[in-house]
Amino acid sequence: MLVSTGSLRDPPYCFFVEATLLRDDNKVELPSQLDGTRTARLTNSVFATFKKLKIMSTSQQVGTKFRIKFALKIYRDNAFENVPDCVAISDPIEVFSHTLYLSRQGN
Repeated sequence: MLVSTGSLRDPPYCFFVEATLLRDDNKVELPSQLDGTRTARLTNSVFATFKKLKIMSTSQQVGTKFRIKFALKIYRDNAFENVPDCVAISDPIEVFSHTLYLSRQGN
């Protein structure tokens, strides 16, 4: 369960997780390369489910693997705010073109 302290407790606020695509080599954000709904609301204060996130380039096109950064946000006063020190970054992800991958499997 997500437990907040201090000013986050009263009144109750909505928590969200935002996904951002990063280059693995230098951690630069690639906002135009991640398609889909990148912000998901926490359900039961435990899970945020992302549906249909799609990385729009392959690792070969960009020249590096990718990582996804997940940042906890709070929605209050009609705006999203970052929750300090609440970020997780995935392991490196290598993205292939499905047509290239499938044609190699047949060989």
